[in-house]
Amino acid sequence: MTINNNYQDWEAGLLLLILKDLWNEDLPIGGEKNVGRGILKGVLAKIQWNRQEITIEEKKDGLDISPSDLATLNSFCDSLQSAIHNPKLKEAANG
Repeated sequence: MTINNNYQDWEAGLLLLILKDLWNEDLPIGGEKNVGRGILKGVLAKIQWNRQEITIEEKKDGLDISPSDLATLNSFCDSLQSAIHNPKLKEAANG
């Protein structure tokens, strides 16, 4: 399997929002969702980015994540927001 490492920070931001929805049980997957199957709850996530590993862990009093890792993840989401408001990206998406 070939992994494409040619990605942008905004793409990482989009994946983080998907991870957040899965983690918070807001995005069920698969069939039989109406009976509670396919719901995920976050416990531990390890994200590898540019030879760096970011760990997010659920603790009794909230999420355990270092301030520098949180800043990195927030920057990805900021990049996504900037990309959404970029007119050139909108033109490319609309063809």
